[in-house]
Amino acid sequence: MPFLWKDFLTRRQVWLWIALAFGLWIAMFWNFFAGTNPLTSDALSYFEHTMLFAKTLTQGHFPLWSQQWAHGAPNQFFLQRIGCYNPVYEWAILFKALGASDIFAYLLMHALYYFLGMIGFFLLLKRIYSDDVAAFTGMIVLFFSALGTRMFDSYMLIIVNPLIWFFFFLVAFTQERKVHFFLGIIVTLMILETTYIPFFVLTILVGFVLVFPLVYAAQLGDILRGYRDFACQHKKIVIVGALLLMMASVPSGMLFQKMKEGSMALPGRHVTSALPGQDDALKVDAPARLSWAIPEDILFSSYFWEFHRFRLSLLYIPFFAWIMVCLGAVCGLNRRIIFYLLFGGLFFILGSPFVLPLYDFLFKHVFYFKYFRNLHFFLWFLLLPLFAVLLAEFMHQVFQMRQDPRFKKTGFGALVIVVHGALIGFLLHQGGWAMGTLLTVIGSLVFFMWVALGRAFKPSGLIFAGLLLIVAVEPFQVYRFLVKNTGPVVQTGPSISRPAAPATVSGGNIYYGSAWFNFLNERLDAQTIGKYFRYRFVVYDDVAVFDEKAVNLGLLVNLFRNEVDIALVAPGKLPRPNIRPESLMKHAQGFGDSGEGLKVLNETPNTIRIKTSFPVEKFLVYNDSYDKDWQVYVNGRRATLYRANVAFKGVWLNAGENVVEFRYGPFVLTAFHVLLLAMLNVFFYAIGWLWWQDSRRPV
Repeated sequence: MPFLWKDFLTRRQVWLWIALAFGLWIAMFWNFFAGTNPLTSDALSYFEHTMLFAKTLTQGHFPLWSQQWAHGAPNQFFLQRIGCYNPVYEWAILFKALGASDIFAYLLMHALYYFLGMIGFFLLLKRIYSDDVAAFTGMIVLFFSALGTRMFDSYMLIIVNPLIWFFFFLVAFTQERKVHFFLGIIVTLMILETTYIPFFVLTILVGFVLVFPLVYAAQLGDILRGYRDFACQHKKIVIVGALLLMMASVPSGMLFQKMKEGSMALPGRHVTSALPGQDDALKVDAPARLSWAIPEDILFSSYFWEFHRFRLSLLYIPFFAWIMVCLGAVCGLNRRIIFYLLFGGLFFILGSPFVLPLYDFLFKHVFYFKYFRNLHFFLWFLLLPLFAVLLAEFMHQVFQMRQDPRFKKTGFGALVIVVHGALIGFLLHQGGWAMGTLLTVIGSLVFFMWVALGRAFKPSGLIFAGLLLIVAVEPFQVYRFLVKNTGPVVQTGPSISRPAAPATVSGGNIYYGSAWFNFLNERLDAQTIGKYFRYRFVVYDDVAVFDEKAVNLGLLVNLFRNEVDIALVAPGKLPRPNIRPESLMKHAQGFGDSGEGLKVLNETPNTIRIKTSFPVEKFLVYNDSYDKDWQVYVNGRRATLYRANVAFKGVWLNAGENVVEFRYGPFVLTAFHVLLLAMLNVFFYAIGWLWWQDSRRPV
């Protein structure tokens, strides 16, 4: 048995150690997976929308409309935010089918996706350096950085992971013109196109295209000729790839067109005008776009250098990274390092608008810079992974340095002792350090002295085990503090099922919703809103036209509070233009999902069917936001849909029994979304199959 253990440790077992790193990472955050610690901030809404999307898919529907948000809103905004076409969301469906809870299914899906991203990062580094040790070093430093913690309070991983894989496929395709690498570029770009606001990624890609020729001008011609030769040999594949990219751009285009109409509101991004219909809700106002950038993120995180106060949203990099920076200071400057510094420096300047005016210039002259904020995201999307790539470069050069016969053992050993001795002295002088930090420095000293003595020339299990232990010991302690400071769950997570009655809105700003609903919500008091929204449906005997350009808020408050039997409708052709005096003295009828004369028959995210039976003609108001893409059918025949009570849907009903069906979006739109989802799934798994087939061919 001892012999087998020794043989196991001395063989190349890098993939086993990567899997072990994933197991350690899961153990560090198990409280979140078990539901003991809560999701916070944006992760809560992403959890809700992701699991609701997964649930509706299993029911056979593609949710184009969200009834849960601000009394109804087009769902494309939320689908774009979560990147709903990403094939990994089917993993959450699978975990739910196997009996997992919503929170466990969601986090396990994200954890496996993060692990997949780290595998892509390892493969990328291996492509760059052809060095398992350097690749493993960069990967585990990034793995145990605070990047992975953002799944518990944010949504950054849904962008970082496909971005990492994009650069892997780009580098691999540049080195070897293989079909599955080309398709990998296409699929990752499709995922990035359909996730969140794609302008972050577009800016990163443009920056890469600008910086790369500055450093690799001599190689650029050969690279482009290789791309051209592939395109000539595989014309059909290239055409299909181009068509897929065009197809993936359609959802973003539809979202931006919707926002430009002025029918939607995002008050946190853009302060709306006095009346709806006059604003592009996606545009970002100056206070929102400049409120938090890269320097603020770094400085704020530095206040928590005493790890017992560590919490979510803070930047953290294992201390081993700084050891590598110190050792790398004596490494030679090459084109790779120059490229990393130029590429990273460009985005540090871009993400620091108060340092240099680059962002202000781009905001004025490049149209899409008006559509995204949160400049500190560049720190997480690009600068943190790029820093890990630089660390891999340093490790690669350190091992090359030791293997260089011109570099004596004593010289390398002296460098190791000086660097680690200085860092230990710094920690002891600084105070407040964690025991894990000191253990990292001591473990690193032992490791590199082992290298100095020539014991670690060839990659082996001991090297990977040593690096994993050295890097992970500090994060293990730091994240224990994070789990403790996040605290236990004090209430259940967000519900993914619509309540029987609409949730009461208390007034003030909403995050996202229809522009007219936002208009009401900002101007009416909580008592008025609360009383009106007791009912999902309201039935009236009469209607009156309201002036869209000068809404009489006093009249509106009176009608809502006193439940007067008169509905307000937007200007248009009405069957009965005159109000009957008796309607002023009567009360409107309110309903939940059922009542005498009204019953909800069935509903999906995009439709609702109700049955009504009233002795006289009535005007039905459905307190779900109006949108021009809604249609209404009464007894199977299309009827006129009115914007009623300023923000909602209304329809006239004849006396007697009626079956009313509200439908959102044409069938062709649903079919397009389903087709795009299916295409991404097919190509996502086809890449894996083609890759596996290629690996089986003899070299």
